[in-house]
Amino acid sequence: MQKHFEFNPIHTILIPFIYEGPGASIVESARHFGAEIILVGIVVVPEEQSLSLGAVSANKLRKQLREYGKDKHITARTKVIVSHQPWQEFSNLVKREKPDLMLLEWGTHFEALKVNVIDVLSNPPCDVGLIRGKIGSKPQNILVPARGGPHADLAMRVGLGLNRSGVSLLHIRKAGDPINVAFKGLERVVQQMPEVEKQFEVTNEAANLIIEKSKQADLIVLGTTAQPMSSSASLGYVADQVLREANATVIAVKRAAEVQTIYDESAGLGAITLLVDKWFGENTFEADEFKNLHDLVELKQQQNLTISLALPALNEEKTVGKVIKMMKKELMQKVSLLDEIVLIDSNSKDRTREIAKKEGVPVYIHQQILERLKPRRGKGEALWKSLLVTKGDIIIWIDTDIVNIHPRFVYGIIGPLLQNPQVQLVKGFYRRPFTSW
Repeated sequence: MQKHFEFNPIHTILIPFIYEGPGASIVESARHFGAEIILVGIVVVPEEQSLSLGAVSANKLRKQLREYGKDKHITARTKVIVSHQPWQEFSNLVKREKPDLMLLEWGTHFEALKVNVIDVLSNPPCDVGLIRGKIGSKPQNILVPARGGPHADLAMRVGLGLNRSGVSLLHIRKAGDPINVAFKGLERVVQQMPEVEKQFEVTNEAANLIIEKSKQADLIVLGTTAQPMSSSASLGYVADQVLREANATVIAVKRAAEVQTIYDESAGLGAITLLVDKWFGENTFEADEFKNLHDLVELKQQQNLTISLALPALNEEKTVGKVIKMMKKELMQKVSLLDEIVLIDSNSKDRTREIAKKEGVPVYIHQQILERLKPRRGKGEALWKSLLVTKGDIIIWIDTDIVNIHPRFVYGIIGPLLQNPQVQLVKGFYRRPFTSW
């Protein structure tokens, strides 16, 4: 019994989503594959500016990506790349993700990423598809021109991934040339696939023939040149002309390069200021990014985590009651974001402990915790000793003298910890109101 051959389906598609740049239109085209779409946010900062200035743009981009992430078929990576020259870092990320296909918008993505075509396609981190135009609806007539080069099977995978029953394989060879040996292998495969239409043409003008046939096609999928690229902007003569002149939407594909040992550019960087600015740009958040508390609770439950809020206090009778009431109501009763609240008192002389007990939270005096150790003065003593009386996997501290208390003081700290497991410490900083002198 003859085994029926199947091209491997495309399960994951990765798209670089550039702040105020390309990405959104490709998402709509990628939806037609029925695959998981992975979005990676990138903020490109002009060379003359500090990378830390990218923090605001990164915040805006994360909000945009979270909206896309509400689609069950889309995964938006929470880490946004902030860089002057993002390609190398993004390429390394792609290698770790190992998607079946990376989709780039022809022309605009290269410009936005500040990289040449040759730099991407001479050593692609995964299989690449360059799309010119949009796929507005499911394509019914997909043309896959192929001579039998190394990218022909990828072109077939892409075409079949978009419409299993709408693909026409067009084999083109020059007059007098024998059928390409590599194409014979592909031909044997597609002969077992009756849903694929087979066409054979002999011509010395392959690009013109494809452009003419594009008038009856919704989409053309073709491979780039298999020869070493001599131009920083060329995909090969045929692919270049088809991309410029074809009536239909075009996807040009290139298979991943062989695995090589590549040293990251950052290995030679000695400018610590640049690295600090970059870290700041990528890891500065605003509390409003995490105001959807139900999303945070879902992340917490997915990771099977518990969260404790410890409140250090010293003579805070005027404000401590309001702080406790608000956090219990908003973050424990309305949603189950917090699992416990405790007061860590520094031996207040006013009614701070009495008020906290009345609100139903456990109260501890830090000087009485680990009494065998001589107690020290200061808030730091209260903070570290609170670790001995809290039960959560994540510990949050906020002050109890905050006059304009709001749940964002807590969820703004929790958000990055739940969203990105690599983040282990979050410190809040605030726009404090100015007072007249």
